[in-house]
Amino acid sequence: MDESEDSSISFSRGYPRLSGLWIIFLLFISFSLVFGFFLGLLTPYLSLSWINLLGYAGSMGCLVWVVFVWKKKEEGAFRFAFFRPRGSDLLMVTLMTLASGILLDAFSGWMPPAPEWFERLYASMMQMDLPSFITVTFLAAFLEEMLCRGIILDGLLKNMSPAKAIFWSSFFFALMHLNPWQAIPGFLVGLLMGWLYWKSGSLWLPVWMHFINNGLAYALTWYTGNDSASFKDLMPGGSVYLLVCIASVCIFLLSFKMLSEKKHLSHETFRK
Repeated sequence: MDESEDSSISFSRGYPRLSGLWIIFLLFISFSLVFGFFLGLLTPYLSLSWINLLGYAGSMGCLVWVVFVWKKKEEGAFRFAFFRPRGSDLLMVTLMTLASGILLDAFSGWMPPAPEWFERLYASMMQMDLPSFITVTFLAAFLEEMLCRGIILDGLLKNMSPAKAIFWSSFFFALMHLNPWQAIPGFLVGLLMGWLYWKSGSLWLPVWMHFINNGLAYALTWYTGNDSASFKDLMPGGSVYLLVCIASVCIFLLSFKMLSEKKHLSHETFRK
Protein backbone atom coordinates (compact mmCIF):
# COMPACT_ATOMS: atom_id res chain seq x y z
CA MET A 1 0.00 0.00 0.00
CA ASP A 2 2.69 2.46 -1.11
CA GLU A 3 1.24 5.94 -1.41
CA SER A 4 4.19 6.99 -3.59
CA GLU A 5 2.87 4.66 -6.29
CA ASP A 6 -0.41 6.58 -6.30
CA SER A 7 0.97 10.10 -6.47
CA SER A 8 0.39 10.34 -10.22
CA ILE A 9 -3.19 9.08 -10.05
CA SER A 10 -5.96 11.62 -10.54
CA PHE A 11 -8.86 10.42 -8.45
CA SER A 12 -12.33 10.28 -9.94
CA ARG A 13 -15.49 11.46 -8.29
CA GLY A 14 -16.70 8.76 -5.98
CA TYR A 15 -19.32 8.55 -3.28
CA PRO A 16 -19.00 8.90 -0.41
CA ARG A 17 -16.29 11.43 0.18
CA LEU A 18 -14.83 11.76 3.65
CA SER A 19 -17.35 14.42 4.73
CA GLY A 20 -20.21 12.15 3.67
CA LEU A 21 -19.34 9.57 6.34
CA TRP A 22 -20.92 11.72 9.05
CA ILE A 23 -24.19 11.90 7.13
CA ILE A 24 -24.17 8.09 6.78
CA PHE A 25 -23.46 7.76 10.51
CA LEU A 26 -26.40 10.03 11.37
CA LEU A 27 -28.62 7.96 9.08
CA PHE A 28 -27.40 4.84 10.88
CA ILE A 29 -28.36 6.30 14.27
CA SER A 30 -31.72 7.50 12.93
CA PHE A 31 -32.71 4.17 11.39
CA SER A 32 -31.62 2.33 14.55
CA LEU A 33 -33.75 4.58 16.78
CA VAL A 34 -36.82 4.37 14.53
CA PHE A 35 -36.73 0.59 14.20
CA GLY A 36 -35.86 0.21 17.87
CA PHE A 37 -38.87 2.27 18.89
CA PHE A 38 -41.46 0.47 16.76
CA LEU A 39 -40.08 -3.02 17.39
CA GLY A 40 -40.02 -2.24 21.10
CA LEU A 41 -43.81 -2.22 20.91
CA LEU A 42 -43.63 -5.93 20.02
CA THR A 43 -41.80 -6.85 23.22
CA PRO A 44 -44.88 -8.60 24.71
CA TYR A 45 -45.15 -10.80 21.61
CA LEU A 46 -41.56 -11.50 20.51
CA SER A 47 -38.39 -12.52 22.29
CA LEU A 48 -35.54 -10.04 22.53
CA SER A 49 -33.49 -12.13 20.08
CA TRP A 50 -36.14 -11.83 17.37
CA ILE A 51 -36.57 -8.12 18.04
CA ASN A 52 -32.81 -7.63 17.71
CA LEU A 53 -32.77 -9.62 14.46
CA LEU A 54 -35.67 -7.68 12.93
CA GLY A 55 -34.33 -4.36 14.17
CA TYR A 56 -30.84 -4.97 12.86
CA ALA A 57 -32.01 -6.35 9.51
CA GLY A 58 -34.47 -3.48 9.08
CA SER A 59 -32.23 -0.60 10.12
CA MET A 60 -29.06 -1.85 8.39
CA GLY A 61 -30.99 -3.04 5.34
CA CYS A 62 -32.62 0.37 4.90
CA LEU A 63 -29.31 2.15 5.46
CA VAL A 64 -27.51 0.03 2.85
CA TRP A 65 -30.35 0.54 0.37
CA VAL A 66 -30.51 4.33 0.84
CA VAL A 67 -26.75 4.80 0.56
CA PHE A 68 -26.61 2.38 -2.40
CA VAL A 69 -29.26 4.39 -4.27
CA TRP A 70 -27.48 7.65 -3.51
CA LYS A 71 -24.15 6.19 -4.63
CA LYS A 72 -25.66 5.12 -7.96
CA LYS A 73 -27.08 8.60 -8.39
CA GLU A 74 -23.74 10.27 -7.67
CA GLU A 75 -21.53 7.93 -9.69
CA GLY A 76 -23.92 7.11 -12.50
CA ALA A 77 -23.40 3.34 -12.27
CA PHE A 78 -22.49 1.04 -9.43
CA ARG A 79 -22.80 -2.60 -8.42
CA PHE A 80 -21.44 -4.57 -5.50
CA ALA A 81 -18.22 -6.40 -6.29
CA PHE A 82 -19.11 -9.99 -5.44
CA PHE A 83 -16.48 -11.73 -7.54
CA ARG A 84 -15.82 -15.39 -6.72
CA PRO A 85 -12.53 -15.80 -4.82
CA ARG A 86 -10.08 -18.65 -5.15
CA GLY A 87 -10.27 -21.49 -2.65
CA SER A 88 -6.65 -20.90 -1.62
CA ASP A 89 -7.46 -17.30 -0.76
CA LEU A 90 -10.41 -18.37 1.39
CA LEU A 91 -8.11 -20.79 3.23
CA MET A 92 -5.49 -18.10 3.86
CA VAL A 93 -8.18 -15.66 5.08
CA THR A 94 -9.54 -18.35 7.41
CA LEU A 95 -6.10 -18.94 8.94
CA MET A 96 -5.41 -15.21 9.20
CA THR A 97 -8.78 -14.62 10.88
CA LEU A 98 -8.29 -17.38 13.44
CA ALA A 99 -4.78 -16.17 14.24
CA SER A 100 -5.77 -12.50 14.47
CA GLY A 101 -8.74 -13.44 16.65
CA ILE A 102 -6.46 -15.06 19.21
CA LEU A 103 -4.00 -12.14 19.11
CA LEU A 104 -6.72 -9.50 19.43
CA ASP A 105 -8.21 -11.47 22.30
CA ALA A 106 -4.84 -11.33 24.05
CA PHE A 107 -4.63 -7.59 23.34
CA SER A 108 -8.13 -7.03 24.74
CA GLY A 109 -6.99 -8.61 27.99
CA TRP A 110 -4.80 -5.54 28.58
CA MET A 111 -7.71 -3.13 28.15
CA PRO A 112 -9.76 -1.84 31.11
CA PRO A 113 -12.83 -4.04 31.70
CA ALA A 114 -16.26 -2.80 30.71
CA PRO A 115 -18.57 -1.76 33.57
CA GLU A 116 -21.04 -4.35 34.82
CA TRP A 117 -24.11 -2.52 33.46
CA PHE A 118 -22.59 -2.58 29.98
CA GLU A 119 -21.72 -6.27 30.19
CA ARG A 120 -25.30 -7.03 31.29
CA LEU A 121 -26.64 -5.02 28.36
CA TYR A 122 -24.34 -6.81 25.91
CA ALA A 123 -25.24 -10.21 27.38
CA SER A 124 -28.95 -9.47 26.93
CA MET A 125 -28.33 -8.83 23.23
CA MET A 126 -26.08 -11.88 22.76
CA GLN A 127 -28.44 -14.78 23.38
CA MET A 128 -27.42 -18.34 22.52
CA ASP A 129 -30.24 -19.03 20.10
CA LEU A 130 -30.88 -19.15 16.36
CA PRO A 131 -32.01 -15.52 15.84
CA SER A 132 -28.91 -14.19 17.62
CA PHE A 133 -26.65 -16.51 15.66
CA ILE A 134 -28.14 -15.31 12.37
CA THR A 135 -27.83 -11.66 13.42
CA VAL A 136 -24.25 -11.87 14.68
CA THR A 137 -22.81 -14.03 11.91
CA PHE A 138 -24.74 -13.87 8.63
CA LEU A 139 -26.50 -10.50 8.76
CA ALA A 140 -23.60 -8.59 10.30
CA ALA A 141 -21.08 -10.07 7.88
CA PHE A 142 -23.08 -9.24 4.76
CA LEU A 143 -24.75 -5.95 5.65
CA GLU A 144 -21.78 -4.33 7.38
CA GLU A 145 -19.39 -5.34 4.62
CA MET A 146 -21.74 -4.14 1.90
CA LEU A 147 -21.85 -0.77 3.67
CA CYS A 148 -18.32 -0.32 5.03
CA ARG A 149 -16.30 -1.95 2.26
CA GLY A 150 -18.67 -2.30 -0.70
CA ILE A 151 -19.97 1.28 -0.60
CA ILE A 152 -17.84 3.41 1.72
CA LEU A 153 -14.37 2.04 1.00
CA ASP A 154 -15.19 1.77 -2.70
CA GLY A 155 -16.05 5.47 -2.76
CA LEU A 156 -13.08 6.57 -0.66
CA LEU A 157 -10.67 4.65 -2.92
CA LYS A 158 -11.83 6.91 -5.76
CA ASN A 159 -11.07 10.04 -3.75
CA MET A 160 -7.87 9.32 -1.83
CA SER A 161 -4.94 6.92 -1.46
CA PRO A 162 -5.63 3.30 -0.43
CA ALA A 163 -3.96 3.81 2.98
CA LYS A 164 -6.19 6.77 3.85
CA ALA A 165 -9.31 5.13 2.40
CA ILE A 166 -8.80 1.94 4.40
CA PHE A 167 -8.04 3.93 7.56
CA TRP A 168 -11.22 6.04 7.39
CA SER A 169 -13.50 3.18 6.40
CA SER A 170 -12.12 1.21 9.36
CA PHE A 171 -12.66 4.17 11.67
CA PHE A 172 -16.30 4.34 10.56
CA PHE A 173 -16.64 0.57 11.04
CA ALA A 174 -15.38 0.83 14.62
CA LEU A 175 -17.54 3.90 15.35
CA MET A 176 -20.79 2.34 14.18
CA HIS A 177 -20.50 -0.46 16.76
CA LEU A 178 -21.12 2.14 19.49
CA ASN A 179 -18.97 0.09 21.86
CA PRO A 180 -15.81 1.76 23.27
CA TRP A 181 -14.47 -1.63 24.41
CA GLN A 182 -14.74 -3.00 20.87
CA ALA A 183 -13.47 0.13 19.15
CA ILE A 184 -9.76 -0.69 18.92
CA PRO A 185 -10.17 -4.41 18.05
CA GLY A 186 -12.95 -3.47 15.61
CA PHE A 187 -10.74 -0.84 14.00
CA LEU A 188 -7.86 -3.31 13.59
CA VAL A 189 -10.11 -5.98 12.11
CA GLY A 190 -11.58 -3.30 9.86
CA LEU A 191 -8.08 -2.52 8.56
CA LEU A 192 -7.61 -6.17 7.60
CA MET A 193 -11.00 -6.43 5.92
CA GLY A 194 -10.42 -3.17 4.07
CA TRP A 195 -7.02 -4.38 2.93
CA LEU A 196 -8.58 -7.63 1.70
CA TYR A 197 -11.16 -5.71 -0.32
CA TRP A 198 -8.48 -3.47 -1.82
CA LYS A 199 -6.25 -6.44 -2.71
CA SER A 200 -8.97 -8.67 -4.16
CA GLY A 201 -11.48 -6.18 -5.52
CA SER A 202 -14.19 -8.51 -4.18
CA LEU A 203 -16.47 -8.38 -1.15
CA TRP A 204 -16.35 -12.13 -0.61
CA LEU A 205 -13.02 -12.17 1.26
CA PRO A 206 -13.94 -9.45 3.82
CA VAL A 207 -17.42 -11.00 4.19
CA TRP A 208 -15.81 -14.38 4.87
CA MET A 209 -13.38 -12.87 7.38
CA HIS A 210 -16.22 -11.04 9.13
CA PHE A 211 -18.29 -14.22 9.28
CA ILE A 212 -15.42 -16.28 10.74
CA ASN A 213 -14.48 -13.56 13.24
CA ASN A 214 -18.02 -13.13 14.57
CA GLY A 215 -18.68 -16.86 14.48
CA LEU A 216 -15.54 -17.47 16.52
CA ALA A 217 -16.67 -14.98 19.18
CA TYR A 218 -20.15 -16.50 19.22
CA ALA A 219 -18.75 -20.04 19.55
CA LEU A 220 -16.50 -18.98 22.43
CA THR A 221 -19.45 -17.44 24.26
CA TRP A 222 -21.60 -20.53 23.63
CA TYR A 223 -18.90 -22.95 24.79
CA THR A 224 -17.96 -21.08 27.97
CA GLY A 225 -21.37 -19.63 28.82
CA ASN A 226 -19.62 -16.30 29.43
CA ASP A 227 -19.90 -13.42 26.95
CA SER A 228 -16.64 -11.92 28.28
CA ALA A 229 -14.67 -15.17 28.06
CA SER A 230 -11.16 -15.25 26.61
CA PHE A 231 -9.25 -17.89 24.68
CA LYS A 232 -6.90 -17.88 27.64
CA ASP A 233 -9.71 -19.42 29.70
CA LEU A 234 -9.59 -22.50 27.45
CA MET A 235 -5.86 -23.10 27.94
CA PRO A 236 -4.52 -25.47 30.60
CA GLY A 237 -1.77 -23.04 31.57
CA GLY A 238 -0.03 -19.77 30.82
CA SER A 239 2.86 -21.42 28.98
CA VAL A 240 0.49 -23.18 26.59
CA TYR A 241 -1.33 -19.91 25.93
CA LEU A 242 2.00 -18.21 25.20
CA LEU A 243 2.89 -20.92 22.67
CA VAL A 244 -0.53 -20.55 21.04
CA CYS A 245 0.01 -16.78 20.73
CA ILE A 246 3.47 -17.28 19.21
CA ALA A 247 2.04 -19.80 16.74
CA SER A 248 -0.74 -17.33 15.93
CA VAL A 249 1.81 -14.63 15.10
CA CYS A 250 3.59 -17.01 12.72
CA ILE A 251 0.35 -18.13 11.06
CA PHE A 252 -0.84 -14.55 10.70
CA LEU A 253 2.43 -13.38 9.11
CA LEU A 254 2.54 -16.36 6.76
CA SER A 255 -1.06 -15.97 5.58
CA PHE A 256 -0.63 -12.19 5.26
CA LYS A 257 2.52 -12.67 3.16
CA MET A 258 0.82 -15.15 0.85
CA LEU A 259 -2.17 -12.86 0.36
CA SER A 260 0.16 -9.88 -0.15
CA GLU A 261 1.69 -11.59 -3.15
CA LYS A 262 -1.59 -11.18 -5.00
CA LYS A 263 -1.30 -8.40 -7.54
CA HIS A 264 -3.75 -5.76 -6.32
CA LEU A 265 -6.25 -4.22 -8.67
CA SER A 266 -5.52 -0.78 -10.06
CA HIS A 267 -7.58 2.26 -9.12
CA GLU A 268 -9.13 2.07 -12.56
CA THR A 269 -11.09 -0.94 -11.30
CA PHE A 270 -12.77 1.22 -8.66
CA ARG A 271 -13.75 3.84 -11.22
CA LYS A 272 -15.98 1.47 -13.17
